[in-house]
Amino acid sequence: MKSEAAFSKYLCDTVRRYKKCLVQRLEITTGAGVPDLVVINNYKTHWIELKWNTKHIRPEQYIWGQKALANNVTVNYLVGTEKTIEFYTIAKAVQMARSFKLTDRVTTFDRNRSGIDDLVDNLF
Repeated sequence: MKSEAAFSKYLCDTVRRYKKCLVQRLEITTGAGVPDLVVINNYKTHWIELKWNTKHIRPEQYIWGQKALANNVTVNYLVGTEKTIEFYTIAKAVQMARSFKLTDRVTTFDRNRSGIDDLVDNLF
């Protein structure tokens, strides 16, 4: 897996298989800053922004996340690597020159069956 698109496909397929919930990848045309995925499960809606090998989000993604947070809606940020998935919130993102860096890591999951089970349980 070498891209955010591959990470997205992997995560969507895994969540659908384990949790049997509605997972929808949102296209860029939806609007600036809108998270990559919406997941609906057990009467709850989860917003998820995906990153591959980076903890940096664009300013419009930060603004969307802050507006959601102001309305008691959480956006989950998942940073994928070859071996792990790191789970972040936007609470302590640090402004950089052209982006915001996620610094509020909640936990890290291994990219194996046990780690994915834990990730799914923590998110949903």
